[in-house]
Amino acid sequence: IAIANNKPVIKASIVDSIGIKFKTVSINALSYNKSYANTFGINVGGIGVGASVSRATSGGSVEAWLDSVILYGTVEALSILAQANDNAYAESTSGTGGIISGSGSSAKSYAEMTVKAEIRGEHTVNVVNDINISAIAAPKSTALAKGVNAAGLAVGASEAWATTDSEVTASVSGFIYAMNLTILAQKTQQVTADN
Repeated sequence: IAIANNKPVIKASIVDSIGIKFKTVSINALSYNKSYANTFGINVGGIGVGASVSRATSGGSVEAWLDSVILYGTVEALSILAQANDNAYAESTSGTGGIISGSGSSAKSYAEMTVKAEIRGEHTVNVVNDINISAIAAPKSTALAKGVNAAGLAVGASEAWATTDSEVTASVSGFIYAMNLTILAQKTQQVTADN
């Protein structure tokens, strides 16, 4: 049995700072994480009754936010970015060359990150030019379960299960003033299950 869990918590924020005076303000929270689990079981002679089980979970949270006043003329451009690229990979292989095989192969992977980019609170945010709020997730979940029987009777099973369940949010609140306001919430997912 192999189990891999990777659940980072990433936060970037500006909170209650009246004295923000910069040409460009960027708040970035970025995560690139991978969970990898691999098992391999084999029986060459006699009776094989073992199982290969792999579980991989890539999760956690990435949040970037502003919870503060920005006065007019103090900031020209504001960018808030929360981005996660999480990869869960589970692979299991079971095999036998014996007379009777009761071995099984099970692989399950879960990619489930929470990604948020926000302007929070009921503040006045007054930016000269552009405000860009982006929450981007690219979850990838792969499960590979392989079973090999060379001789005799095989009674095992191969099971592969891959899921992605990422929550992606981009939002603003309060009183927002800007030349241009862009709010983007985007998820591009890839799921592969093979047995």
